[in-house]
Amino acid sequence: MLSARILTYTLTKTMGVPVMLAYGEWRAFLKSYIEQVNRAMVTGRSDELARAFWDAEDRRQEAVRWQREFAQLKSRRAVPLTAQISARPLHAQERGPNQVDVVLKLNQQLRYRHGEQPLQQQVSLTKKVSLQRINGKWGFQKQWEPISLSPSGTVANVGGQVGHFAFTEGFAFQSGKEEQHREHVQPAVPVIKGQGGGYDRLRAVLYADTHWDNPNPAYPYLVVDCTNFISQCLYAGGIPMISTGNKSTGWWFRGWHENWSYSWAVADSLHRLLASGKAPMRAVRKSSPEELELGDIICYDFDGDGHWQHNTIVTGKDSNGMPLVNAHTTNSSKRYWEYKDSTAYTDNIKYDFFHIRGNE
Repeated sequence: MLSARILTYTLTKTMGVPVMLAYGEWRAFLKSYIEQVNRAMVTGRSDELARAFWDAEDRRQEAVRWQREFAQLKSRRAVPLTAQISARPLHAQERGPNQVDVVLKLNQQLRYRHGEQPLQQQVSLTKKVSLQRINGKWGFQKQWEPISLSPSGTVANVGGQVGHFAFTEGFAFQSGKEEQHREHVQPAVPVIKGQGGGYDRLRAVLYADTHWDNPNPAYPYLVVDCTNFISQCLYAGGIPMISTGNKSTGWWFRGWHENWSYSWAVADSLHRLLASGKAPMRAVRKSSPEELELGDIICYDFDGDGHWQHNTIVTGKDSNGMPLVNAHTTNSSKRYWEYKDSTAYTDNIKYDFFHIRGNE
């Protein structure tokens, strides 16, 4: 929870003159907004959230995104139980007396009931938030932007040279629990099928659940890490590498410094390999998500233009037998497969569903 006292930080201007900046107002605004997000996730009312953006088009896009997310929950007949978000500032930068950019590490947790099944979805991501004060009131200058972290967890490519202030004392925004019920959440893992073949689905799922927000240090953590993560899961499940030394062929990883095949780390390249049905995955395309088993793969073409941009692995099923997935880039655990809550979602989205056979 936030301390009641106002913290101060040293601001170094481009002129080299240090000043003291009291930032209690925008911190209070961010805290209030995050609490509103938690309430909205449980109540389904998001009017206040869109109004926090100054630009009319940003307000419209935010309203559409929240409507889409609530519609997805409603169509599944999912009942939100609790929503909780923590936000930890990693970096902040002044852009004038009434503007500040803040990089936040966000952890979002939604617990909900689906039929008689209690479930939990988690998302971890880093966002750049641009704040602007107009007529004494703080708001968002533009939509929140995704930011990449270096392998050490530091902020990369924040941009801007106006000034920088370093946090001398950390803090986190921690929401209150907007609970309607208290229920023990069971893991969304039904009986594992197909363990007798060469692909161990349980091992692949366990790897995905272990490393969804805890990257394995044996591998690089890429700016766009979704396919690298999926390849790791498949390899952990026993899918063998096909090492050729040619980045355009096979499926292989030999170490850091981009020493891997395109199919290992590029979403469109992995999709082509899966769609071919060839070794080592020997994937079979399925016509619907219900046909997938744990450890199977879903590919996403958000724009519907034939260029596949994202991959996830099935790690659970809801009570309707629909997939829940883990992923990287926006690190996610037991997220509903449709991704209607994603900022990348468009009405033109296409999905491809692949059952992984391996040597079974």
